Amino acid sequence: MNSQLAGKKVLITGASSGIGKATALALVRLGASVSLVSRNPDRVLAEVSAARNDDSVLVKAYALDLADVGSVAIAVKKIVADFGGIDVLI
Repeated sequence: MNSQLAGKKVLITGASSGIGKATALALVRLGASVSLVSRNPDRVLAEVSAARNDDSVLVKAYALDLADVGSVAIAVKKIVADFGGIDVLI
């Protein structure tokens, strides 16, 4: 994959619809691994996973309400453990 985003680890908030979902779809097609964060993560996981051009691109979804600060810290720790870090936050 010849993209500056190939291999990057991207955390996308609001990923289940609208701009967040469109961004997730575009980034996995460019070879970025994405962590999908939303209150309804299962809504988008299958579609974004299917958009990958490369099976090495990791796609995972996490249920999270950004208004709950405690759950944000827990989710970020889980994402960092699953992905080995975060390169880009959207």
